[in-house]
Amino acid sequence: MRHAGVWAVLFIAPFIVGCSGQRTAPSGLPVWAVGEHPLMTIADSAAPPGHEFNGISSAHRRSDGTILVANSGAAELALFDSSGRFVKTVGRKGQGPGEFQGPIAVFAWRADSVVVFDPANLRWTVLDPRLMASRTATAPDSAIRLPTWLYQGAMVNDRTLSPVPTWVLAALDAARRTDPAFTRLILARRDDMGALWIRDAADETRWTVQSGPAGGAATVRLPSGLHPLQIGDNFILGLVRDTVGIEELRIHPLHRPSAVAVPAELAAPALPKDSTLLAALPNLLMAQEVYYSEHAKYAGHVDSLRLTAPFPYRLFILNGDSHHWSAVAVRRETGATCGLSVGTPAPLGWLDGNPFCGR
Repeated sequence: MRHAGVWAVLFIAPFIVGCSGQRTAPSGLPVWAVGEHPLMTIADSAAPPGHEFNGISSAHRRSDGTILVANSGAAELALFDSSGRFVKTVGRKGQGPGEFQGPIAVFAWRADSVVVFDPANLRWTVLDPRLMASRTATAPDSAIRLPTWLYQGAMVNDRTLSPVPTWVLAALDAARRTDPAFTRLILARRDDMGALWIRDAADETRWTVQSGPAGGAATVRLPSGLHPLQIGDNFILGLVRDTVGIEELRIHPLHRPSAVAVPAELAAPALPKDSTLLAALPNLLMAQEVYYSEHAKYAGHVDSLRLTAPFPYRLFILNGDSHHWSAVAVRRETGATCGLSVGTPAPLGWLDGNPFCGR
């Protein structure tokens, strides 16, 4: 079954820079160019019958060029070779070893191993380079963390599996100082090199990149409609959905001036939690269920909800349709940030119906 999508695809590349040099953006920052044409496209039809794309939640390009796709609707991983041909599926729906419930997330581990996070089973599964289950964990340790975390009105997708460096939090703090009233939610992600990408509030195709505590910043413009799932040293693996929800993966070349190694830190700064803010989120859950009973879909905008009492905190609904919704709430006085999600697909690592704050 192919679900109605939340993005309409208009694949136009208004910004083309060749590999031979960099331009300077109006902000004065150097530009990292993204190639107009994809190096590879994996269409929904590339998977065999019964394994069609149905809620891609994440994807990971391995060092040998093969690509693992977390197909959450089928509760499985799909493996494609370096030319985009289907190879096999990994795992199946269930609760046993090597089985998943979804929505699952896949991200890099040590060497060429990967971690599959299955929030429905409350389990992290480590797959060895042969994609065999080597161990499982029922609680995150110091290295395996949730792939999406919240901080001071920001939602960060993080693939690096390292503690959060203080310079990353400082960069998010600097972005927040331009909007101290929390009128917008900061969307950011860390790439495979550890650099921090922050999406522009007015233009979702434009990102500002900070490459480390002493590294310079740059700006990047992505092809319209491309939602990045993995950013490597020289490529961007992203997802597009057409107007009826059919999904397609594309890999575009990324031209950095050089590969930047971002130093890791030994300890992760504490991220704030707020029990009072958590207690307010069930009211939002109830309001969404009431809206669904009346409209057969979840609300995608705050103004559409009839809350029993005015929501006391800044509220951002990330998405809402007939299958899922997710939202982030912020206490403006302290910056404490919490999230809640229901249905599939969800932000990576979020538990269905389980409010949480921080990391």
